[in-house]
This record gives sequence, C-alpha cells and structure tokens, in this order.
Amino acid sequence: MTKAARWAGLLMGLIFGALSLAQAPAPANSAGVVVTDVTGTVRYRIGNSEPQAVVKGQTIPIGARIATGPKSTVVLTFPDGQIVALGTASRIILRDFYYVPNAIPQSNVTMNVTDGSVQIVMGAIGQHDPGLIQIQVGTKTTAQTPHVQRGGDLGLVMLGAATLVQVNQGKVALNVAGQSYGMATGQGAVVQADGTVQLGGISQLEAQPGRTSDDKEMFEHFRETQQFKFPHSPRQTMITLASPPYDPKRDPELMAAGAALDALPATAATAEPSPATPAPTTPSTGGAGGGTPCAASCN
Repeated sequence: MTKAARWAGLLMGLIFGALSLAQAPAPANSAGVVVTDVTGTVRYRIGNSEPQAVVKGQTIPIGARIATGPKSTVVLTFPDGQIVALGTASRIILRDFYYVPNAIPQSNVTMNVTDGSVQIVMGAIGQHDPGLIQIQVGTKTTAQTPHVQRGGDLGLVMLGAATLVQVNQGKVALNVAGQSYGMATGQGAVVQADGTVQLGGISQLEAQPGRTSDDKEMFEHFRETQQFKFPHSPRQTMITLASPPYDPKRDPELMAAGAALDALPATAATAEPSPATPAPTTPSTGGAGGGTPCAASCN
C-alpha cells in the first residue's frame, strides 16, 4: 500500500469515527429536581431517612417523597424543563426520571400523587412523546396495578383513589386501564379508582349529583392549584390533577410510613441547599405525556 493510500485510509477512519461520536446519544440525566419556588412549610424525605425542610434553590434527588403543609406550595423544575407545582396539603413521590437528550424515546418519568393537587407543565420528554410520562394516583402499591402499555397517551394509573384532571393548555390523551380518552384545552375528567372516566367541563363535572365530601375537597384543591403562575411557552402542554385527601383509617400503612414527614415541625433544621443548575431548554416536538409503572411500593 502506498503512503498516500495509508493516509487516505487513516483520514477516512478519523472521519467515520468523528461521525459516530457525533451521532452517539448524549448521556442520560437522572439528576434531581431544582426547587424554584417554595412558600410555607414544605418537607421531603428519602426512604426512611429523617425528613428535611425544603429550601428554594436546592436540588432534591429522584426518589424523594415531598409534602406541603397547609397554605404551603412548592415549584420544582426537572432537567428536561418540566415544571411541577405542588399545591397546599399535598404529597408526591418522584418515582423515576430518566432523560436522554439526544434519544428522548429512551427517557421516562413516573410520579405518584398520593393526595392533594399538582400542576404539570410538560418539558422536553412530555412534549416529544406523551407515552413517556406516567402519573400514579393514590396510595396502593404498584404490585396491585396492571401494566400499562406505552401507546402515545399520558398514562394515568389509579392506585385506589379518584382524581380530577384538566388540560389547561394543549392536547392530551389519557390512558386509563388501557382505554384512551382525548382531551383538549379547557376539558376535564373525573377518573374513579376503578378506572371509570367522566368527561366534561369542570363546572359540569362538579355539578354531577352524588358528589361526596371527598369529591368536594378534590374540586377545592383543583381551584387552589389554578392560581399558580410560572413562565412557560404557549407551545407547552399544561395539566392539573387533584385527588381527595387520604383517609388514615383506610390507609394505615401510608399513615405509619408518612407520620414522621407529616409531623415535622416548621422549625426543623433546614437542608443545606445544593447549587441550582438551570434546566436545559429543548425544542418542543409534539403533544403531552404517558409512561411505565414502577416496580416499587408507592408507600
């Protein structure tokens, strides 16, 4: 082989090597969420660790259970730009977050709203594929929940509790027990624990006969959460969910597991804030969210 041919072969190898590196997916990001706003008494805990007060600017790791007290709220920003605002007297578990910027179909998000209310602005993951986000509602374990197939719909898994859903902005198709329900801006749905779905406007749904005291509190939680104001693009999908408060008599396991968290006094030692890293902005490419159930208990 001539010297020129050897140089040509080396050059081609370098070019193809550079191309393969350029096309490789960026590393996955499973970092925690940044607290961008907090009012009142908000706490979090990891597993059986001691509860800690939530501080604006800190990073809370995935896997945390977060609880807001009366007249207290918290706003969380995820690495893909997703925003989650937790309303008063609410609890959420950040089950799973896996973000691959250059290969979003490999990403997924799973959250468990045990009770209370939450407003969600979709980030890069949810905007790209509505089958990548799943929201579990209630306090039962996921072992009691059937597997939900990813199908391009926002996955809603009922764990023994009802929930009220409204699409504030954009379009969402809910996947409940394998059934798809399309919803657009301003439309709402009441999803019962057994998977029964009622569609309609919020006022229409609230006026339905037979509403219980739990239902009324669910609608009240919903109205409170509508007051959240935070920056987002008109292209982003935004939804609100509200669930009735849990009953300790019905859920003794959850009460025991969350007793230390709920009883933490407002004067508790403040967690040392972690540096707040701004969430990357990723162009939107689609609709809303869905996902895969977690294998762990939701308690």
